[in-house]
Amino acid sequence: MDQNNGRLEILTFGSFDILIDGESLLTQFGKSQKALSLLKYFISNRGKKIPVNRIIEANFKLYDYTDYNNALRSQVHRLRKIIKDINSKLESEVMRLDFVAGNYVFNLEKDYILDVELFEDYVCRFSLKPLELEADFERLSELRTALKLYRGDYIEGTEFYDWIFPLRIHYKRQYLMLFSQYIGYLVKKDRYDEVISECESALSINFFDEVIHEYLLEALFKSNKANQALNHYNYVTSRFYTEMNMKPSEKMKEIYQKVQKRENSEYGTDLFTLERTIRLAEQSDGVFFCDKDFFINLYRLELRKKERDIGKTMVGIVTVSAYDLREISEEESVKIVEDIGPVVDKYMRKYDVITKLNKNQFAFMMFNSSEEMIKRINQRMNFLLNQVKKKHRILFTLSCKSIQATDENYNETAF
Repeated sequence: MDQNNGRLEILTFGSFDILIDGESLLTQFGKSQKALSLLKYFISNRGKKIPVNRIIEANFKLYDYTDYNNALRSQVHRLRKIIKDINSKLESEVMRLDFVAGNYVFNLEKDYILDVELFEDYVCRFSLKPLELEADFERLSELRTALKLYRGDYIEGTEFYDWIFPLRIHYKRQYLMLFSQYIGYLVKKDRYDEVISECESALSINFFDEVIHEYLLEALFKSNKANQALNHYNYVTSRFYTEMNMKPSEKMKEIYQKVQKRENSEYGTDLFTLERTIRLAEQSDGVFFCDKDFFINLYRLELRKKERDIGKTMVGIVTVSAYDLREISEEESVKIVEDIGPVVDKYMRKYDVITKLNKNQFAFMMFNSSEEMIKRINQRMNFLLNQVKKKHRILFTLSCKSIQATDENYNETAF
């Protein structure tokens, strides 16, 4: 933002800051970071009557105080001194923190700039009257201004306070609504270079937002930049998997397949390109994790191989169940997977394949294997997974059989 001509300016999107004439006032807080955190909370709840117990619950329960009420009074005392100094610089009482009938009330008065209030005003306007195809320059300018206000997540750096997350999700959803309107307008005007530029700017502050990646991939595809689209998809899916354990959205996969289809139909391919593409997609040196559809197709391929009696492949299912017969939640299932992953990766080979069927089951294929080999691996994993079983109070049941052209009974073992 430009200098604010002597007005108080508070920035809440991205890095939090308080400024007068472009100069940050955060140095006023010195070592009083708890008072600063409290101010962020009050700004987020400005104009509301907040009971003492709610403030303590939201801001102090993470800390081990012998007297929480006294801790709050102490921080409020420090905060009021800082507010007084800021108001003195402004020569006006812009910030006020009052205590009324057992409640604290924080208000911003007179002449000030608060980015989140400006942002909410734009959101209200564009919610009531979305951007039209024949929008005038003034409306387009307003929408661009609204998008620039969102410099990142709401009040970054307060991740350990639970009260921040609902607000952060709320404002991100509003930002994506405005962003979608603007991108939709550019797409209808076939202004794909601008779509690409806007998406790249947005990704600098929201890299893991799939919607923005979908817009970017579509724009690259529509502007005949297939190679850039393929490179971007490979880069993004790699980071999604390694950093967030996320898979690409169905929309992203759909665009990727369209790009590949056009590349192959228009320009063809060769063995070198094909092999390079496959090798670039190599996941890791450990056991190969894949989605369920890929696993099913691989199984069908193995069935065809068995009709020609090529090698021996074992297929199996590991079922996770609780000792007390309770239902395992999705959240608990994720933690179990995280705990057993290193063990599975150690004792299965890089050419073996594993997939998660549902929250309670995994399926695997082991090539050039045998029942005896699986029993030995089972015994080793059983020993190493004892801690996991005790931690989560669970039991593993293994069912396995060799893949044959005709049906065959399978063996089941609990461990």
